[in-house]
Amino acid sequence: MSETLQVVEPATEAVLDEIARAGVDEVDAAVARAKAAYPAWRAVAPADRSRLLHRLADAVAGAIEELALLDGAQRG
Repeated sequence: MSETLQVVEPATEAVLDEIARAGVDEVDAAVARAKAAYPAWRAVAPADRSRLLHRLADAVAGAIEELALLDGAQRG
């Protein structure tokens, strides 16, 4: 397995970027961090969680074109 993954613009096949490819160890570490963070997240008041999730949604919406390009490159 290569250590990086090329992100390619599907319309032009131009390489937009290269990103690190996660292996089993990296995925396991990410899952462990998520499990460790869960108790603190669970303790956040629902209204505060809602506010934070809305901020995340706004950030995703603001980057929708870039994310669509990256998603297309992953599927191609």
